[in-house]
Amino acid sequence: MKIKNTKILEANLKKIFIKVFKLKNKVDLKDLNYKKISNWDSLQHILLIRNIEKKFKLKFSDIEIIDMISFKNILDKIKNFK
Repeated sequence: MKIKNTKILEANLKKIFIKVFKLKNKVDLKDLNYKKISNWDSLQHILLIRNIEKKFKLKFSDIEIIDMISFKNILDKIKNFK
């Protein structure tokens, strides 16, 4: 499934990040990664992935999940999901 509208995809992904990590709504997520979010631990990572899979009706492999360490990286994975 390819997501065609990048703006809608980004907006939905941003909502998930804000919800999971309790971020401010105006935060710039483009350069955000696990090192910049103090509460991005293993449990929050699983919660993040679970929310993403549910919202976008996707299922990532364990290898993909381990590699999902930034907003941009996750956005790219969703856009290119096969």
